[in-house]
Order: sequence, then C-alpha cells, then structure tokens
Amino acid sequence: MMDSPVMILTPEAEKRGWAAASSLLDQAQLRKPVNVQMLFSNPLDEPVKNCVLMVEGSGLLLGSLKIDVPTLRPKERSRVRFEILPTRSGTKQLVADFSCNKFPAIKAMLSVDVAE
Repeated sequence: MMDSPVMILTPEAEKRGWAAASSLLDQAQLRKPVNVQMLFSNPLDEPVKNCVLMVEGSGLLLGSLKIDVPTLRPKERSRVRFEILPTRSGTKQLVADFSCNKFPAIKAMLSVDVAE
C-alpha cells in the first residue's frame, strides 16, 4: 500500500529544488513490522554531506530512529528503507527530519493507517 506523503520543506530547500518523498511498502497492521521507504534527490551541482535522517512516530516507533545517509553526489537520488512496528491502531503520523551540510532541516510527514 502506498500512502500519499506530505512534505514540509524549509523555504531555502524548496527554493533550491530539494526533493524528498516517503511511502509505506506494506499495509500497516498492529504489532507487525512494516517497511517504509524514503527517497531523496539532490538538485545541487555539488555533493551534500553529513546527512542524517531522524524518524519519530507515536504508536509506530519506540523512541526515535537515527539513520546516517551516505553522501549524495550532484543530481543523485538515494533510497533509505527502514522498518516500523505499530503498537497502536488508528491513523498515526510518521515524522522524518532530514538534515545535511547544505539543508539544515527538511521535514516529511506520512499518515499511517494501522489496522488491528
């Protein structure tokens, strides 16, 4: 199942053409692992370094998840996959915060409908 992502980009990131998208790769069910995929696209003519993805979601993760993302070359696209384990049913929000040396805070939100 693919949910429609909602992106919240900083004005600077949006102006420079940064792109990020997130989607569920499976139907979310209570207490069953769900794969999530985040896609990134570097619009710059220079690499972006020191990239970190922080993911949080009440009822989806215990605490937060920190993922180091490799350097993105100019115009390169990258994919990061990770797993969540829903602990509560209903509509939940997965929030991702991506930062690197060129963009300090790119936020993405994904609504996740967790079935019992």
